[in-house]
Amino acid sequence: MFQKLAPPAQETTLFQCPSCGRVVAEDARSCVCGVRFAASEATFSCPECDSRVPALEDACPVCGVRFEEAPQISYSCPKCGTPVAADALRCACGVWFED
Repeated sequence: MFQKLAPPAQETTLFQCPSCGRVVAEDARSCVCGVRFAASEATFSCPECDSRVPALEDACPVCGVRFEEAPQISYSCPKCGTPVAADALRCACGVWFED
């Protein structure tokens, strides 16, 4: 008469792939579209698409832009105070810089 119930499933946080929009689990290392997700805490923003890139990567896993060398920090964003490179076009907070 009694039915044995399965234990509740472990809750998983889901995210949207920044490249294709598919839903992926928070512990996913990559998406089926081929984009690899950063596994380490040390990341920086891609200067082209603002995606988070692992510190030791030489190319963005989302847009594919290649990095020559790490940019030198020269000033702070006037809106949020985040350090930005001298040749940055915009800040991660959305502020665009003029030439």
